[in-house]
Amino acid sequence: MKIVIAFAILMAVVTIHEYGHYIAAKLTNVMVYEFSIGFGPVVFKRRNKETKFTIRALPLGGFCRFDATEEEESKDDLSSNHLVCLEAATVYKRLFIALNGIIFNFILAFILLAVFFLNMGEPIPVVDQLKDQSPAAIAGVEQQDRIVAINGEKVNTVDDLLSSKMYKTKDRITLTIERNHTLVKKEILFNATTKEGEPRLGIQFKTRHNLLFAGKNALFTLWQGIREVVAVLLGLFTRGFQKDIMGPVGFANFVHQVPHITVQFVFLLIASISISLGVFNLIPIPPLDGGRAVFYIFEMIFKRPLSKKVESVMQGFGIAFLFYLFMRTFLYDIGSLL
Repeated sequence: MKIVIAFAILMAVVTIHEYGHYIAAKLTNVMVYEFSIGFGPVVFKRRNKETKFTIRALPLGGFCRFDATEEEESKDDLSSNHLVCLEAATVYKRLFIALNGIIFNFILAFILLAVFFLNMGEPIPVVDQLKDQSPAAIAGVEQQDRIVAINGEKVNTVDDLLSSKMYKTKDRITLTIERNHTLVKKEILFNATTKEGEPRLGIQFKTRHNLLFAGKNALFTLWQGIREVVAVLLGLFTRGFQKDIMGPVGFANFVHQVPHITVQFVFLLIASISISLGVFNLIPIPPLDGGRAVFYIFEMIFKRPLSKKVESVMQGFGIAFLFYLFMRTFLYDIGSLL
């Protein structure tokens, strides 16, 4: 069951990516001949007026096909639908189509992260629960107390309190508490035996559902995720192949080893994979989206497309690199299972 979940997550992320290309093409009146999830033999197909939608046997990716077959060229009259083929579209439209899959991956990650943080809630400096015999409980702090200051310094958020230098370094602090509209001061003597990482006060704070908090943390986490994936990919060219990179087999094995899969875990996993796919596709190597974008940017700057010969050579090197990366990842994933 977990293996099915793993591949369902991968294909959901791929579907969103390809849907980004598809939507961009629709918005710019560019013909999409096929929208496919998976590779290999077709197991399901459906056609609307313009596009054939297919699901294929190998759940290892997907694609939007912008090139017509001979049969499609003889049947389709693009002008009657006010559509153009990709090559006839302006370079700005082609660049938008190339990058919109990546944009959709980042949007998906942001939405899922925002939902996660909204559900988790923003901690507020109001006491919800107290640990028995904790420094706060011994000092007389009670449930529903609101912490408004530490050693005279104003506290607006839980982060203000926990990041305070006095909270981290002092053995004794004075908390100013609002209780029943009255300010009360409590002297807290920290337990010298408290282990590193344990809450020093022994307080569980209340939380509130805050859209601004969720959006801010989702944006920060998205940016951090992008930076981490970029660092891993740069390591490919500076340190060689690293164990931080895993393919579909490794990912399925990772999910299989998770003892208990929750909705929150799935949200974070989809967000993480979506960020990874988005950043990976930004690599300026054809046939990745980043490689196509480089071709289009060259055309925008020099007012002419790259020669077909140069483009073909770069495409060949790009495919060879991706095949090498796929095989190294696959063999590493298999080796980790043995």
